[in-house]
Amino acid sequence: MKQFPSNLKPNNRIVFPQMKFNLLLEQWRIKCMNYILKNEKNGFDLCDENNIIDKRIIDCLRLELSVLGWKTALAYNGTILFIYENENELEKYKYALCEELL
Repeated sequence: MKQFPSNLKPNNRIVFPQMKFNLLLEQWRIKCMNYILKNEKNGFDLCDENNIIDKRIIDCLRLELSVLGWKTALAYNGTILFIYENENELEKYKYALCEELL
């Protein structure tokens, strides 16, 4: 960031929660993209400083990835997101899944 956003003004305090959410979502998109580009298969960690990130962010990431053609599944009590191309890739992790596949 070269400078502060122009809407970071005192009279915009009412939209600060949405601005914060958008910034966090952007940061998590970058983390997720780096994970995918590394071609790792052991699951994307959804914890930030020992806390699971906001469920709304997880939902946004999963929806956006599904639109791009990726399959996702949450595992280990919602702390890990598996991102894969087809069902066969996830077979070895079925014991850890905590929900239906998306």
